[in-house]
Amino acid sequence: MGKNSFIEEIEQNKEVLYRIAYSYFGNEHDALEAVQETAYRGYKNKKKFKKIENKKAWLIKVLINYCKNEIKKRKKVVMLSEIRDDMACDEGLSKADKLYIQECVQNLESPYKEVIILRYYQDMKIKDIGEVLDSPESTVKTWLYKGIKLLGNVFKEGIEHAR
Repeated sequence: MGKNSFIEEIEQNKEVLYRIAYSYFGNEHDALEAVQETAYRGYKNKKKFKKIENKKAWLIKVLINYCKNEIKKRKKVVMLSEIRDDMACDEGLSKADKLYIQECVQNLESPYKEVIILRYYQDMKIKDIGEVLDSPESTVKTWLYKGIKLLGNVFKEGIEHAR
């Protein structure tokens, strides 16, 4: 794989990488920096990269690891300032409801947060999520189920607290 093939791979996946990074950081600057760092790390490891079968999954894994490490370094809670308006599950929800849902997702622990972001915000298939997270599909399904259950509990507590 030459330099141009690597650049083409980054070009093909830049939007997905950006959306995932944005879901972690909640701002354009940090998301763009994360994509740039992912591209740099991929290029730096181009010998390893060209041997990888699913390059997109590898790039996403590098991106997620970068985002998680960067957040730990900053020791801050990440909340998204914007919600994708085109998400089907967002129809009919107020901006406040969307922000509340996003905050709840952000407060989930790994791997539940990653699985929910990749499945519902990036519309990735279970199989692809498994490749990204180096986990069997059955494990991804378990994490997804448990993550949804945890979110349900948080929502239920929020409703009871509001009464």
